Amino acid sequence: MFGKYYVSLNRDLYIKAKEYASRLGYSSLKEFVEHIINKEIEKAEKSDDINDDTINRLKGLGYISE
Repeated sequence: MFGKYYVSLNRDLYIKAKEYASRLGYSSLKEFVEHIINKEIEKAEKSDDINDDTINRLKGLGYISE
């Protein structure tokens, strides 16, 4: 899955993201966007793990039957 892929942003979001990337010290908008996407994916994966753990606990306590 190597190569270049493109994402369209509306003009206002592009300008705002470019300003924040610069302000936060990122070398480029690309670096900033990749970092933000990776952070959100990690958060979502942790949330999935937490949900699985919660379901397993509730099953173990008898609140949820299989």
